[in-house]
Amino acid sequence: MKISTIITSKTKDTKEKLKPKQIILKILAKASIFVGVFAFWILIWQLIYNGVGKDVIVPSPYNTWARIKELVATQEFWEITWDSVKRILLGYLCGVGLGLFLAVVTYTSKFLYVLLKPLISIARATPVASLTIILVVWVTNQKVPLFIVGLMVFPIIWANTYEGIKNTDKKLLQMSKSFSVGGLKRLFHIYFPSVYPYFIAGASTALGLAWKSGIAAEILGSTQNSVGQQINDAKVMLDSEGKFAWTIVVVLLSILFERALVLLLKHTSLHIPLRAKSSEAKEELSGKRGFVIGRGISKSYGKNIVLSDVDVEVQAGEVLALRGVSGAGKTTLLMILSSLLKKDKGKIEKEGGVSFLFQEDRLLPWLTAKENILYVNNQADVKALLRLVSLADAEDMYPDELSGGMKRRLAIARTLAGKGEVVFLDEPFTGLDEELREETSEKVFDYLKDRAVILITHDSEEAKRFATKELYIG
Repeated sequence: MKISTIITSKTKDTKEKLKPKQIILKILAKASIFVGVFAFWILIWQLIYNGVGKDVIVPSPYNTWARIKELVATQEFWEITWDSVKRILLGYLCGVGLGLFLAVVTYTSKFLYVLLKPLISIARATPVASLTIILVVWVTNQKVPLFIVGLMVFPIIWANTYEGIKNTDKKLLQMSKSFSVGGLKRLFHIYFPSVYPYFIAGASTALGLAWKSGIAAEILGSTQNSVGQQINDAKVMLDSEGKFAWTIVVVLLSILFERALVLLLKHTSLHIPLRAKSSEAKEELSGKRGFVIGRGISKSYGKNIVLSDVDVEVQAGEVLALRGVSGAGKTTLLMILSSLLKKDKGKIEKEGGVSFLFQEDRLLPWLTAKENILYVNNQADVKALLRLVSLADAEDMYPDELSGGMKRRLAIARTLAGKGEVVFLDEPFTGLDEELREETSEKVFDYLKDRAVILITHDSEEAKRFATKELYIG
C-alpha cells in the first residue's frame, strides 16, 4: 500500500484551486465509480447464488443484507463486536509497542540483534493456527486473540522501524555530531521524521493483519462473546447467511479502522518547532578563544594512504587555507580534527568546540531556514545571520523551496550560528555566483575574525585574500 505521509507542518498548495461546482462534480464522479463497482460485484454474487442454487453453500445478497440489518438492531451484536474490537486493538497496540522497543534495542546492540532475530523470524513465520493451539494451553481463551494479534503485529513493526532507523541519513547525524547537538534533538528532529514513513507503512499493513489473525484466533480458540465465535457457530449450524453476515462485518471493521489509521497518520505531524531561547546573559561566541593542533596525522584505507604524517596548527584569530589536489585528503583531515573520523596515528590537541561547514549543505529538509539554524544553537540571532547571508526573507521557507545558492548560504548561516570556537569551512562558497561569493565571503570572515578557522579552497586568490597562512597537502 502506498501511503502519502505528512511529517512536518509544511504545506504547499501545488494543486489547482477548484470551483465549488467542479468539486461537486468530482465527488459525484468518484461516488458513481464506487457505486458502479459495488453493483458489479453484487451482480456477480447474485449470479453465483443463482448458479449454485443452495442457500447452505452461498446465500443470496438480499438475505445476507437482511441478516446484517437484523443483527445490527440487537444490543448483543454491539456488545460482541465491541469485545472483539477491544481485544484486537489492545493486542495491536501491544504489538506496536513491542516492535518499536525491539527495533531500537536491536539496532543499538549487535549482540541483541543476533540473539533476537531468530525469535522474531519464528514469530513471523509461524501460522496463526499453530500459535493459537500452543497459547490455548498457556492462557485463557479470552486472552488468546490478544496474544496472537500482538505476535503477528510486532515483527512487521520491528522490520519497518529497524529499516527506517538503518536508513536514517548518516550525513545528517554526522552534521549533528560536528555541532555537538544533544541526543534529544537528534531523536526528535532527525530520527523521528526519518523513521516515520517506514513506521506508518508497517502500522497500516499490521492493522489489516491484526483483524485477520484476531478473528482467526477467536474461532480457533473458541473465545466466548466474540465475532469469531459467532462465525464458528454459524458454520456449525450450517447458517450461511449468518456466516456471510458476520464476515462482512469483520471486513467492514477492518477497512474502517485501517482507513481511520491512515487518515490519522496523514494528518499527524511529528514536527516539533524549534524556538529561540531568550537569555539575559547571551553568549558572545565570536569572542571565545580556541585552537587546534595536529601532529603526525596519518590515515589510510587498506593500501590507499590518504594522509601521511601531516602537521597542522591554527590559533584563534587565524585562518589556515588548506590546499591540495582533489583526493589529497583535505576533507579527511578536517573530519579527523573534528573527531568525526578516527586517525591511524598522530596526536591532536584542541581547545573549544567545532562548527563544520561540509561540502554538502546537509540541511534538515523538514525544518525551516530559521529552525535549521536554531537546531545547532537555540540562542542564535537568526534574523541577523540570515541578513548576513542575504536570506532575510527566507526565514520560514523550507530547503526544497530554496535554490542551490540559497541552500548554500543557509548552510553557511547555520555554521556561523554554531557554538564552536574552531570553524572548519570545506569549500564554503561553492555554487555562489561571483558577486554573491565576494560579498558573502567578506561578511563571513569578518564574522569569524576571532575564531580559529581552517578553510579548504581551490581558489588561490581566495586563499591569499582571507588566509593568514597556508598548508598544501598531497
